[in-house]
Amino acid sequence: MSRKHNYHAACAAHGPSGRENKVPKGELTQAQAKTLAFISSYIRKHGYSPTIAEMAKAEKVNVNAIGGRIAALIKKGAVTKADGIARSIRPV
Repeated sequence: MSRKHNYHAACAAHGPSGRENKVPKGELTQAQAKTLAFISSYIRKHGYSPTIAEMAKAEKVNVNAIGGRIAALIKKGAVTKADGIARSIRPV
């Protein structure tokens, strides 16, 4: 049973601008919401996106798991990524 992320005003899964991401409420799994929150937080702290390896290490999962989450987040319109460009993952 996967849990869905419930949005609220102070949620870390919102984009760097503080606006809610363009994903309909309840559409992200808990794992996807955690990854999205990590990406947003990392960008606010460092000024650029984390690598897949950095996300995997921080979340203590395999890089393949992060790759799957990123693919799902892209499909759901929560993040964008430029093909072939490192550190290009951005919340929408």
